[in-house]
Amino acid sequence: MIDENGVQFETLVGNDALEEAFIQYCDALPTTVFVDSQGNIIGTPQTGLPGEDVVAGYSALIDQALEMIGKGA
Repeated sequence: MIDENGVQFETLVGNDALEEAFIQYCDALPTTVFVDSQGNIIGTPQTGLPGEDVVAGYSALIDQALEMIGKGA
């Protein structure tokens, strides 16, 4: 899916360390989390898809996360 849609942002692929630190707390898949350069979670994790228009939904989530860290447009 990542290759087919030309995704250009950082995407985590699970391993044992990620499972121990995060996945055990997920309520649903997919779960989207934004993390700042210090490793702090920004905003609230998004579970499931962010609406019917997935591209617009993720764009809105990205914009919100950027505003929270003072890097919004």
